[in-house]
Amino acid sequence: MIYSEKPVSGSSVFDRERFHQPDYSSPVNSNHRALEKESRYVLIDDSLPDADASEKHQITIQASPETVYDALWNVDFGGIRSVRLLLALRALPGRLMNPQRRQRPTGRFDLHSLEAAGFGKIAEAPGREVVFGVTGRFWRPVGNILPFQANAFDEPVAPGLARAAWNFVVTARNDDSTILSTETRIICGDSSSRRKFRLYWLIVRPFSGLIRRMILKSVKRSCERGPASRDIENTPCI
Repeated sequence: MIYSEKPVSGSSVFDRERFHQPDYSSPVNSNHRALEKESRYVLIDDSLPDADASEKHQITIQASPETVYDALWNVDFGGIRSVRLLLALRALPGRLMNPQRRQRPTGRFDLHSLEAAGFGKIAEAPGREVVFGVTGRFWRPVGNILPFQANAFDEPVAPGLARAAWNFVVTARNDDSTILSTETRIICGDSSSRRKFRLYWLIVRPFSGLIRRMILKSVKRSCERGPASRDIENTPCI
């Protein structure tokens, strides 16, 4: 699924691309329609079906879905210098406003450590998809993340807050390779928080996208260790 961001109109801002659809009226195509719908289903649709902003990236990896999913959970993204730099820049306003605050020691940054950053796992289909969620006032330099509560994702977003869902999906291809994709969706609780978030997103989005692309490339590097991995920086990642 490909989504594009557009100005908010009501609660949904997704503009689904329209494709020519086959004729499903015949019995031959009825099962195909059900299978096609199932293949497009992702867990993030249950967690956050509508959004005020979204971003998606994907990469092709020459490995099995099982290998890719395992690497996704075990790769240390903090080992990537550019990711460490971008995360440090993101934390800089809080450090400047509260210089006495004790800084956490640097260490591994992987999916397991997302909980320490305020994220929580809200859904998982092991081996296929995992979805993380976070709620807060993301535009604030400090105190911008609320304690994670999984059941809050079953309720509307409170005014003054924003909610984000971030997934990773592995999809097998016919040529024995795998597509690893990641999508981030954000929805705001009211017009005031939406205005604040839009300004924040205008500044943060390019760096957020870069971090996600580097994460995908690091998983690819882990799965394709060897001579081919030397060209990882030139690997297409959308």
